[in-house]
Amino acid sequence: MSTAVDSMQPENKSNRLVVRDESADALSVARKKLLAFRRSQARAFFDAAATVAELEKELGGLTSQVNLFRWLQRDVGFSAAEARSCIDFNHQFAGAAAEEVGDALVEGCVSQEAIRAFVKCDWQSKSETLIRLRRGDRVHAVAVERIRRENLTRALPHETIVQRERRAYFGQAARKLGMKTKASLEREANDILELLKQRDALAKDSGTDSIEAAKQCDVTSAIQKKARKTLTSLKTLFGKSTPPRPSVRGFFEGGAAEAALAGSWHELERLRDGKLDELSLVPGSGVAYLAGKISSAVVHLGVRSPVPVVPENMKFVDIDAGVGGMALGLRAAGFLPAAVFTAGGRQKIDLKKNMPLWDIEDRFTVDVKGVYSRLATQDIDVLTSGRPWHSYTNRREYLNNALDAVSTINPKVFVFEGRPEDSKDQPLAASFEELGYDVNWHSIDLGQFGIAQSKPRELIVGTRWGLDVDIKMPIIEPPLPSGLGRSLARLMSEHARNSSEDPVDRKKFRKAVGKWLGKRWNAPIPEFPLPKHNVKKSGWAALGIDISGFKQRPPTPEEFKKPFKLSVSMLKVLQGFPDVWEAEREHSFRSHPVAVSFPPSAARMVGMAIHAAMKEVDFDYRRACEHRLVHEVTARDITGLPIRLLETIPVSEFVGDRSRVFRISAEEVEKRRQQDLDHWPELKEVDDPEYRQSFTLV
Repeated sequence: MSTAVDSMQPENKSNRLVVRDESADALSVARKKLLAFRRSQARAFFDAAATVAELEKELGGLTSQVNLFRWLQRDVGFSAAEARSCIDFNHQFAGAAAEEVGDALVEGCVSQEAIRAFVKCDWQSKSETLIRLRRGDRVHAVAVERIRRENLTRALPHETIVQRERRAYFGQAARKLGMKTKASLEREANDILELLKQRDALAKDSGTDSIEAAKQCDVTSAIQKKARKTLTSLKTLFGKSTPPRPSVRGFFEGGAAEAALAGSWHELERLRDGKLDELSLVPGSGVAYLAGKISSAVVHLGVRSPVPVVPENMKFVDIDAGVGGMALGLRAAGFLPAAVFTAGGRQKIDLKKNMPLWDIEDRFTVDVKGVYSRLATQDIDVLTSGRPWHSYTNRREYLNNALDAVSTINPKVFVFEGRPEDSKDQPLAASFEELGYDVNWHSIDLGQFGIAQSKPRELIVGTRWGLDVDIKMPIIEPPLPSGLGRSLARLMSEHARNSSEDPVDRKKFRKAVGKWLGKRWNAPIPEFPLPKHNVKKSGWAALGIDISGFKQRPPTPEEFKKPFKLSVSMLKVLQGFPDVWEAEREHSFRSHPVAVSFPPSAARMVGMAIHAAMKEVDFDYRRACEHRLVHEVTARDITGLPIRLLETIPVSEFVGDRSRVFRISAEEVEKRRQQDLDHWPELKEVDDPEYRQSFTLV
């Protein structure tokens, strides 16, 4: 950053930037030293393991007389964990495989604690850990243990999993009031089951005998009384007066245990009211669940399988939305707007027309710092800006605004658009790193999303320290078809349909339009111009377009004979905006804010990638790209007047594997492991059961 630009800022901001640059240099130097130290620690472990392996070979047949595990602790000073890890690693890996695995763990700056966790875990977890290291992920001991536990859970039978869920769910509730309340509930539920058996037996043997009918009435009355008492115990144990999540979707957002509890609760209410004929598909299953006889229960609404619902409860803040491209994309990715700032004027008016329910602020008239402080208490998930840095005449001022927002609001993730040269600007990334974030640059190819642009977009993405979040931008392969002619085909022929010319001339114009579109059908477009910046117009002129400005209508036959100006509707299509998005009026004669905005269809992909990383959801990005962003609905305000609303498509529509909504499938883990083994031939021997058997631990 140049000194001349810094001198234009107020003194306090200039001093702050100098301090940031100095601290960034110090942090960078310290980071390199600490990473080198971490590598040396990892290398020391593998050197020790190699020495122990050589010792085992030299001892040969004497290993039965020498307890190597105890010798390492007694004479060398190893801890039990260190000694066991060295011995186990040598038994699991040998030769080239040991060197390959060791180099991977050293280059990944893995701690010795994480190495010991790696040695203890199963082979599938080892493979997945190595895959993550190969992809550049950070792997620590907690992450390795989490991988191991997830793989163990996946290998368990479904009945065992639901048993554990029930045990944990009821155990957590019992800790507050003691196990006596839980035991009382289970005993009362068992009594109801016995009464239900008696009622079923009487129903089979019943005839016209009045005595039998009276007995049935007595049993039914006893069931109602016992159900009333059991409901009281249930409410006491869980501290709730109503069933949890009474809606169909809500049953499955809290897990299988909560869904079964809700179904059992409703079944007890029907028993209390004497509505024994309105029970679930398996009468008494809810009571049996409360009694501990079964691990799951059928809910009373007859829902037979979980509904895959991705909760849309995460929040985002847009510090300068522009025309709302990034904000619209994040909303379509399942994020809710906590606050959206604009430059005021027509931008705020148009954005408010598009999204009247959003909290939209004019950043020039509102107390920005006060709003930032209020947002800091809401635990914001994503902070972004719809306008890129390079669209500002005073780029330094915008950077300071972004730093202030990140520092004050402290979001979990931030994402901003920059230029390719910004990714090489170390002080820029360091200024965010010193605020407590891991910073990475991502290059997004918009063409794969069906947007006819040749320029990749550069995004700086930061994740708060301590969050185990690995954000991977989606790749659509093969890419969706895109091109200038393909995108503008419908809009280019609008003038030919307005019947303002002679039919013969209109036919000629339609033929000329078809020829023009055919030549440019799959052609990508160059970069859009920035306000008050000179750009090379030759790329646009070669496509037959005058990019010096925009119009409100499609080209006429006369304008079509030479390079013509795009209409704002064409601009919106090329930038990935929906047709119903209003952004028509501002600066249409020279430049337009839509041209510098981040495409909302691409922003949805970025938002879904963040959503997938934070909530561990597997999305089908191709299906999302092929689906529209919003649909238009009509509602009424408080005065009864009709208003226009744009609703985004629920992100649950794009869940990849609906049977595994909140985790990567076992098949995908196996696929990734096989892909890694193809690149590491040495590990194929390690994965061979016969090879592993030769190193079985005693």
